[in-house]
This record gives sequence, C-alpha cells and structure tokens, in this order.
Amino acid sequence: MAHDASSIEQELMAFLHLQEVDDSAFNAMALRLFKHQAQFNLPFQRFCQMRGKTPLTVTHWHDIPAVPINAFKDLDLTCTPTHNCERVFMTSGTTRGDIKGRTTTLPFWSTTRQCG
Repeated sequence: MAHDASSIEQELMAFLHLQEVDDSAFNAMALRLFKHQAQFNLPFQRFCQMRGKTPLTVTHWHDIPAVPINAFKDLDLTCTPTHNCERVFMTSGTTRGDIKGRTTTLPFWSTTRQCG
C-alpha cells in the first residue's frame, strides 16, 4: 500500500529537531500524525471509531484516544506492514515473553530515543 509515510516521517523528524515548539505547532503535528495513523493503522482506526474519534471529529490533541498498554501486547499497532519493518525489538518479557515490538526505520527510532 503506497502512502505518505516518507513525507510524514520527514515532517516528524524535522519537528523533533526544533529547539522550541508552541502549543499550536504541537497540536498541528499531533493532529497530522493522528490522521495518518487513523488512516493506515487499522487496529488503531477501529479503536478510534469505536470511541467516535476520527480525524473529522478530533480538533485538539487532548482528544486523541490513548491506546491501552495491553493493546501493544496483542496487536500490531503499526502503519507499515510488519514484513517491511527493518528491525524487530523484543520486549523485556516481564509479563509475556512472546511479545515483540516493531519499528520501521532505524534512524527514526534512534532520533525518538535521543529526544526523549
């Protein structure tokens, strides 16, 4: 499935490198990410729809529904098909050793780790 993953990753990388961000810029980036994830992450899309939260109804990042931690243990919450992921990272296995986390691009993962 072709989509604008490269574009949104570039936008987010640039955003993460900003020295200062005001509330308006943060909200705009969060809403852009929410729209992308709601479109290309089907489990997240269903989760949001069940709560009546869509890119058409959410106007502030506070209204984006938070996914329960257990969902990460049972679902592939990714906008990229898992077979396209560069690397698979294992969780610590403290509660369930059979769970795997995934990331698509190592430079993006590295940047997010450095930022916070």
